[in-house]
Amino acid sequence: MNIRSIDTGSNLIAAGLALLATAVAFEAQSDGVEGGPEGVDGTQQIQAQESNPMQDIKVTAEVRMELITDQTLSATAQNVRIVTDEGKVTLQGEVSSTDERDQISTLVNQVAGSRYQVDNQIEVIN
Repeated sequence: MNIRSIDTGSNLIAAGLALLATAVAFEAQSDGVEGGPEGVDGTQQIQAQESNPMQDIKVTAEVRMELITDQTLSATAQNVRIVTDEGKVTLQGEVSSTDERDQISTLVNQVAGSRYQVDNQIEVIN
């Protein structure tokens, strides 16, 4: 590993942390629905929370951080495409083994939890 690849990895981690911090800060600011998590009439704002674009961005950033910091994954696996939209995390790309595909799926499920459905479209190539 050369200095340039270490520097690039550090930049990716820093960028991911910055994105995550921005998403968390914006979410905290945008959660100010009148009356808090409950609306003015006392009803839960569940639908708004489920389709919250900032929550989708936050989940995407958290998933990306998990992938790029997992040194057991190849660079290709760390850079699979992650699309999070309205309660669904879609993974796309190619990896070199089923173990890597399954490992990514496990990591994403840990981050997304039961809040998000995971659609793993990653293909294994040899």
